[in-house]
Amino acid sequence: MGEVLGFMLLRFAIIGGGIFLLILLLGVVVFALKKAGRYDQAKQAGSKALEYLEERRKP
Repeated sequence: MGEVLGFMLLRFAIIGGGIFLLILLLGVVVFALKKAGRYDQAKQAGSKALEYLEERRKP
């Protein structure tokens, strides 16, 4: 029983660490874009991409 609990805790720690690293990486990318002055361009391109995908989804 202790081995199963240890395995589950290890699995949750790895998943949590991965999520934390992804959030940290996203923050670094946003910070770099803001510093370079391209955050607004990236935000606008993202919204255009979402509009395109939404149009394609409609039958």
